[in-house]
Order: sequence, then structure tokens, then C-alpha cells
Amino acid sequence: MKRLFILILFALLFFGFVSCGGSATNKSLKAIDEITTKAEKEKDKLTDEDWKKLGKEMETHLETLNKAIDDDELGMMDRLKCVGIVARWTKIAVEKGLEKVEKETGMSAEELGKELEKAASELEKATGEMND
Repeated sequence: MKRLFILILFALLFFGFVSCGGSATNKSLKAIDEITTKAEKEKDKLTDEDWKKLGKEMETHLETLNKAIDDDELGMMDRLKCVGIVARWTKIAVEKGLEKVEKETGMSAEELGKELEKAASELEKATGEMND
């Protein structure tokens, strides 16, 4: 009985180590979390080149994760983690993009939005007149 218990214990440990190993999917999930955390902590210090590098790294790991999702290799909890991390990354990237636009145009995001609405309205009028 004792041998059977030890055998079962070793089998469980073995399968536990194998299933929790360092698969490419787990590594990519960990990598996108680390990339996002770095971007959150250092967003004001990162250069444009740093942002490009982080974006390429993120893209590479997201390709791996998307393939795993398509092949149904990613569990529900890992999928939710992935969604949460990508949402954080998107928030940081949008904020950084808006800062860059504001810096380059000299307009706030609100002012730029109003200008774009005005341009869209004028374009709509112009194309409407052409169709008449």
C-alpha cells in the first residue's frame, strides 16, 4: 500500500512538472506581462526607439499566444490574463500616442478631435455636393 501511495505521488509530481513546464505559450504570457509592466513603470523615460522595440517584442509574443488560442491550447484563465495584459498595454500605447500627437501638433486631444470633426463635416458636405 505504501509503495502504491509513493508511486501515485511520483506520478502526480511528474505530470505536474510536465504540465507546468516552460512552454512557449507560458513564456509568451509572462513576457507580455513583463513588457507591459516595464512600459507602465518607465513610459516617460522610454525613447521612441525603445517603444518600437517593445512593440515588436509584444507583437512576436502575441502571435504565439494568438496561435495557441486558435489551436485551443490556452486555458480560460490564461486567456483572461492575456486579455487583461493586452488591455493594459493598449491603454499605455494610446496614452503615449496621444502625448506624441499633442506634442507634434501643439493641440490637445480634445482640440484635435474638434478639428477632425470639422474636417469630416466639410468633407461630407463636399462629397454631398458632388453627388447632387
